Amino acid sequence: MLNWKPVLVWIYSFFLPRKECDHKRVNPFMAFNNYCPDCGREIIVEWCFVCCSDCGSRRSGYFIYDRFYPVEKYCRQCGNKHFEIEIKNRLEIYETNFASYKLRERHKTPQSKTKVWLETDITTLTKVSTPSPQFQFAPITLPS
Repeated sequence: MLNWKPVLVWIYSFFLPRKECDHKRVNPFMAFNNYCPDCGREIIVEWCFVCCSDCGSRRSGYFIYDRFYPVEKYCRQCGNKHFEIEIKNRLEIYETNFASYKLRERHKTPQSKTKVWLETDITTLTKVSTPSPQFQFAPITLPS
């Protein structure tokens, strides 16, 4: 029996095109250099697997609008309907038969910057006296 979900999503994508970058030119097998050549953003590749919740066997799956579904409704080994999703950052060579990848952007947090400046017109400085437990400020005048 044909699974109609991917076909309907493909048809639906013609009527509502996305305005953002789809990162179609990113190679998921090059883990060391994942920058999109179209928009310039850094991309993280996540490899996803569908595993049976009873026997743990892997099944093939697909993405529809950021949700991951198995191709078959039931497990071939135990007949269970329930599944779990396993996400990895690296792919081993024996896992390529059941793996599907998802691309997402890495959002960098802005780093705080400290700026220090010196004023050239300083005539009065304050000195901290260290012997007392409380800080006392004593003004010091500089000769001009």
